[in-house]
Amino acid sequence: YGSRVESCARFSLLFRPVGEKHADRFGRTGAHNLSIEIEKSRFDAVARYTDALESVWQLRDVRVITIARRIRHELRMGDAAATLALESLALELLAIASRRSGSQKHHRDAPLWLRSVRDALHDRFKEQFSIGELSAFARVHPVYLARAFRAYYSCTPGMYLRRLRIEWASRQLTDSERPLSEIAQDAGFYDQSHFTRAFKQATGLTPAQFRRQTSASLNKHAPDF
Repeated sequence: YGSRVESCARFSLLFRPVGEKHADRFGRTGAHNLSIEIEKSRFDAVARYTDALESVWQLRDVRVITIARRIRHELRMGDAAATLALESLALELLAIASRRSGSQKHHRDAPLWLRSVRDALHDRFKEQFSIGELSAFARVHPVYLARAFRAYYSCTPGMYLRRLRIEWASRQLTDSERPLSEIAQDAGFYDQSHFTRAFKQATGLTPAQFRRQTSASLNKHAPDF
């Protein structure tokens, strides 16, 4: 994109608007990637419901990994039903992106004090917070903080914090062989059981299942998708 460079982590989605010129560069270890293009006839219909396709931006969400695995499975099936399943999965990715895209735009419009709360959650997501502590940090009333946070980020501070922990833990599960109990503790969960419940609710898989499936994908020589 001219002078702009986007560095994509593993299991990321990169969106580009129609006609956007670009060049891909891969590291020494190489990469497998999946490109999804929307036909003009379908694009006009889809674009009415989302602004996720209007600019270049990157999505990192643990749910992407689960959907990517399902896409890979359907591509390998190759039967008559696969086309329908693949379209459904692509739309599911777009729905996730649409919600996150709106949240990112709200983030840019959020007042400075609220952005400082969000940044604090990113910097200290392993710590335990109460709404009172966050409101004291921002010097606003707890009720006002809760309402403003939901208005701009479409969730509570607690839900946002849990998502940060899940995304960090998913990288640990993929990139290391650390014990689940250790990851749970370092991510800020009360214990491994709490971690397992939260992770399965977010991804549909337990941490152990997630590790097995992503490890199997990464260790195969065939393309992941």
